[in-house]
Amino acid sequence: MLFFWKSPLFEVLAIGCLAVVYCLIMYHFRKVDRKDQNQVEEALDGVRVLAVKPQTPASKMKLEIGDLIQVVNGIHVTDEQSLYRALQTSPTFCRLKIKNRRGDLELKESSIFAGGPHEIGIVTFPSDEK
Repeated sequence: MLFFWKSPLFEVLAIGCLAVVYCLIMYHFRKVDRKDQNQVEEALDGVRVLAVKPQTPASKMKLEIGDLIQVVNGIHVTDEQSLYRALQTSPTFCRLKIKNRRGDLELKESSIFAGGPHEIGIVTFPSDEK
């Protein structure tokens, strides 16, 4: 007598069940990710926005928590130091290319307060200083 778990039908059903369980798990985690919009992680291909200070150029540009700043004034940025060096290339105006949390690329522009290029108004992950 042939055992059920040795039949090809059992293998197909087992793979199908695993696929359904995998899809349910992925659905659950995507739903959880959408709920927690304030959860962000450090990025390697840009500077992640952790917070936006009110009444600053960043708030006027409508930057949001989780936005990934990739280019500042035409210069690709990867950390906090490169962000501020790029801001200083044009101390009165700022052009940003960002990737929002949905993955869409956006261009943002704003003037910066005179004499304060570091006052763009964002909080980022601190750079590792050794």
